[in-house]
Amino acid sequence: MTTSTLHVLSTRLVDLFQNTVSTSSATPSLDVLCTHLHKTQLARRRGMNERSGFVALPIPILCCIVRQLGPWGKIVMTHVCHRIRSLLLSEQSLWTNIAVYYAPSDAVATYLVRSRPVLARVAMALGPLYFADRLRILQLHLPRIEELDLDIVTYSKPLDFWNGFGPVEHEPGPLMQSDWEQLYTMLSEPAPHMTTFALDDMVNNSWEYNHIPWEFHAQETRWSLPVDLLGGEPGALHSCYLRGFALPRQVPPAFANLTLLEYRAPIVLSRIILDDLLGAMPMLQRLGLSFLTWLNDSDESASIISPSSLHPSLKEVAIYRIDDKKAPAIAYFETHAVTDIVVRYFQISSGATALHLDAAVEVTLRLERIIIERTNAYASRLHFNEPSMLPSLVYPSFGGLQRLIVDESIWTMHSPFPPAPNVQLLRIILSSCVDLEDPFATSFTFAEPYNLFACEVEEALECPALTVFELSAHCSSPCGRNGPNRCLCSEPRLSFVDVASFVRLCLKTASRRLQTLRLHGIQSIDWDPEAAWSSLYDVACEVDMEAQAWVDTRTHGDSLRAQTLTGVFDPSGGDFFGRNWGNQLHQYAYGYLE
Repeated sequence: MTTSTLHVLSTRLVDLFQNTVSTSSATPSLDVLCTHLHKTQLARRRGMNERSGFVALPIPILCCIVRQLGPWGKIVMTHVCHRIRSLLLSEQSLWTNIAVYYAPSDAVATYLVRSRPVLARVAMALGPLYFADRLRILQLHLPRIEELDLDIVTYSKPLDFWNGFGPVEHEPGPLMQSDWEQLYTMLSEPAPHMTTFALDDMVNNSWEYNHIPWEFHAQETRWSLPVDLLGGEPGALHSCYLRGFALPRQVPPAFANLTLLEYRAPIVLSRIILDDLLGAMPMLQRLGLSFLTWLNDSDESASIISPSSLHPSLKEVAIYRIDDKKAPAIAYFETHAVTDIVVRYFQISSGATALHLDAAVEVTLRLERIIIERTNAYASRLHFNEPSMLPSLVYPSFGGLQRLIVDESIWTMHSPFPPAPNVQLLRIILSSCVDLEDPFATSFTFAEPYNLFACEVEEALECPALTVFELSAHCSSPCGRNGPNRCLCSEPRLSFVDVASFVRLCLKTASRRLQTLRLHGIQSIDWDPEAAWSSLYDVACEVDMEAQAWVDTRTHGDSLRAQTLTGVFDPSGGDFFGRNWGNQLHQYAYGYLE
């Protein structure tokens, strides 16, 4: 430990106790704390071993130190002070979360035995070296685990952070059939307290990313989970993440109370299979889905006319890597009238007409996503993360569109748009980030910023029914530039005369006026302010100026916020539905304790 680290620990402990008056002999007072910290500093000045200060501290102070450390700090301290390492193995009140990705089996057993009676979370990597031993240990403690996260890997040790960053140690050969049988035996044990279950095959996942043909049926016994999963009885389980493991045709009874399911497996889906799957989970609200292909059932016409209340609890669906073979899955969920359908990696050639885009009432065109809101006859909102598909996805809906929200850069790249005779609200978000020292450099496009005001008559959007026009600064999103220079995206300066001319081009007539013109976070650069304001009132009955930019509450709000495994999907985030991957597996070299 360095002097700076000791100072940080001292500061944390002083802050902890300076407002605390303790009468318990088990908790040290501020005077006792300062005395021991002073002895530690004296020991360092005399050239003693830097770890000797911690050796001199009593157990209550060590407990306070450990409680103030995060998961990474705990694992670091176990390598610095042998007394803290022993304390972590003996003090049951110090943690409820255990991640033992690469720890030896004896350490795993010790952590589980000496932890709290009910473990909030256990995360574990199952590699060839410790596979059988860890399964036996885990089987003993499965009934008292609330959240279980298992990763199937081919290696047993990560980069050695403590011994010179050595290479990853790979184990020869894949897991044996007996290993899989032991895994399924362990998963069949009752787990009455388990609320969240994650099982991820991090080895055989090329089927999902590279579209490699997968011989699934030949390995059905290996990949199909047992029917009596987690005891075979409905329990507390409400969230489940599966990748690479298929569910049996008879859905396990343990899934009866699920509200969130992330299901990514090399399987063939159809309407009948999905009907059986959703029918076994009547409380399911959020579903993430990735599969190989779609099979047309013989009685598909009968399934199409099934009522939309077939699965009324289902509200949000995420479908990954859609192509022509998987496009019917979108139409299937449309019949359920779910709130949101998120489609990622959308690559179909002629499937837009099957999405009933003629029923769209609102379209949002952002740099990272497309949102199509429709009438209640179908799914309320469709989310796509492929703006390049804009013509085939959005243009068919412009005829009946009532509201259009678009980024200025999207407008620049895809204009002219088709006529929108029924659009009543047009909101344009200035997404071009302009550097003060380089006024023509943008982070998202290479065109001159705010090109929409330089459009010709034929490039303007024809919307004669427009009543509300909003122009918003893009200060609610990151500008994307890493340089130290200040960015103009939060306070753009525009000509109000240009804004009025743009509105007049959209209205296509000089006789009509807008009901409301809103300029959020916009500043004028006109030489004649009186003439500038007069031009705005020439095209609008009411002009609303606000300093704060408009924020899309539906995509930044609580309903679709990126969360952890028990949360919901993030339409603007990564490729995963609910599981917060990050650097989870390699951030902690041998695991962590909380």
